[in-house]
This record gives sequence, structure tokens and C-alpha cells, in this order.
Amino acid sequence: MLIENLIAQFVSIPEMEYNRHLQTWKSEVMTESQNEFKRRHSWFGFRKTDLYENIGHIANVPRIIAHSVQKKDLSKIITDEDSGFVLKEIYGHSGRQVKVLKRSEQTDSYFDLLHNECFSFEEISELYTATNSIIEESLFFEYEPIPIDFKVFCFNGVARVVLVVDRNLPKVGLVFYHVQENRLYPWNEIYLGRPDRLWDERCHLDSTTLKRIESAQVEAERLCAYLDVEGLLLSVDTYVPLSTPGKVYIGELTPRPGIVHGWWVRKEFLKYLFNLD
Repeated sequence: MLIENLIAQFVSIPEMEYNRHLQTWKSEVMTESQNEFKRRHSWFGFRKTDLYENIGHIANVPRIIAHSVQKKDLSKIITDEDSGFVLKEIYGHSGRQVKVLKRSEQTDSYFDLLHNECFSFEEISELYTATNSIIEESLFFEYEPIPIDFKVFCFNGVARVVLVVDRNLPKVGLVFYHVQENRLYPWNEIYLGRPDRLWDERCHLDSTTLKRIESAQVEAERLCAYLDVEGLLLSVDTYVPLSTPGKVYIGELTPRPGIVHGWWVRKEFLKYLFNLD
């Protein structure tokens, strides 16, 4: 398989030429991994409806309440009893195309917890009808208005790293977890240079967070066993309720994980991620 050959090439990159070849190598590996995943799973097309429609019967996937292509009046779908919901563009690839909306009874409006913006119901309706979007059930938790994201990076169906992202903090809380060694995975063991100033790497993992990480890992590996991911790198985005850490929701699958993009990645980390030790 081409992907196996590309991964095998990594260990043969001369140390003195590592940085020069790294970006090209990463691009080739991730492109081939993504293309191979799509070849094996014809239903996958980076649409926000893919998971609910295709794996919703074997995993907890947030329920899709409405789709704008149905041309239904949003006022007949969202009632006064609905405390909040999530608005997502079908082909959105980042948080910019997502609004986590919570209803304010005092102002009769909706506050976007993700971007700190306020919208009237009429404005939300206009956004919904003007774009190819879905309305998704909210996963609000009392102490986490925005659900903490547990991104499980699996190679060959086995969890290697978990990235915990907490967007409820003044700065985005960010911590990597080394699955095989059950420990914090410091930024400087993964990347060269300092983390983005907007991100705050927390220095500890409490017992509750560790339990949630374990649940996310188990569910991600269970899903990988259902899918055909042999030889592939896959990110499984999960949400784990604070009150019921054993229940895991699947938010997204990414066959081209961002963990190896952007910052210069250390060679030792890539060897661990692709199990080349």
C-alpha cells in the first residue's frame, strides 16, 4: 500500500535534511491517508451530516434536528422551550462555521458561546436559510457551556494521543495526553517553538479529566474497529459529559489530522504517532 511505503520512508530521512523534507513528507502522507479513507468509506465527504446518517446506529452522535435544504420554517422547528442548539454549515471545516447558541429568556435572543456574539431569532433564521446548514442538538453541561473536545488520534485503529481542548476558559485550554505512557505530553516534546499565545497549556490532569480521556479513548478505538482504518491515521473528535463520563458522543472524524500540520513537529513524536519505535 502506498501509505505504508510513505510512512516507511520517514525513518530513512537523513537527520541533516529532516526539516527540509518534513513538510513535503507530511503533505504526501496526510493526502494519501485521507484519500485512502475516502476510498474505503464512500459515504464520507466531510459533510456535517455524514456521521449521523452513517454511524448514528452504532455510536452516540448529536441528533440533527433540521437541515436547511428541507426548506422548513425554523420557527416551527425551534420552540420557546428549546434552551439552545448548534448551527453548523454542512461543509464547515472549523469553528468559524459553527455557532453554539444558548437562549436568553431576558432578552429573547440567542448568545453564541463560541464567538461571544448575540443574535435575534430572525438573524439566526436568515443565516440558516442563506447557507447549507443544519440545526443540531446542544450538549450543554452545567459547568461547561461549550463541551470540552477530546480529540483522539489513532493510528492503525489504536489511540496514541488525546488532545483536550477547553474553550470555556479566557484562553483556549489545551493539553496533550500520551496514551501509551498515561501521562501529560508536553508541547515541547511534540513541537519545536512555543505554543500560540491564544492557547494555554494546563500543567495537570485531574482524576475526572483522566476518566473522561479513558472513555474517549475506548470509544474511539471501538469506532475504529467498526471502520476500515488499517494503516491510517485518524482523528476522532469526542465529547464526554462531565456528569456521565462513561457516555461518549462522536463529533467528527478527520482522516487528515491537524496534529501534524502547522508547527514543526519533532521527529521523535512522529515516530511515536506512527508507531515506528
